[in-house]
Amino acid sequence: MARPVAKLVLDTRSWGPASCERCDTDVEDVILMDDASLVCPECGTPVKGFEEFSETFVSAVPAKK
Repeated sequence: MARPVAKLVLDTRSWGPASCERCDTDVEDVILMDDASLVCPECGTPVKGFEEFSETFVSAVPAKK
């Protein structure tokens, strides 16, 4: 089961908001999961439009401070 790593704020000024199919709303933030997927912060559904990003990476971990 994938776990949340970080909340990412999308640059909606240049890209426009992403959309969640389950919530049927626009989202301005997404959650980066440890499997490198980006999901809706409300319901956890993968957000469409970031397939190229998700295909490039296989995992994500928090940076150490």
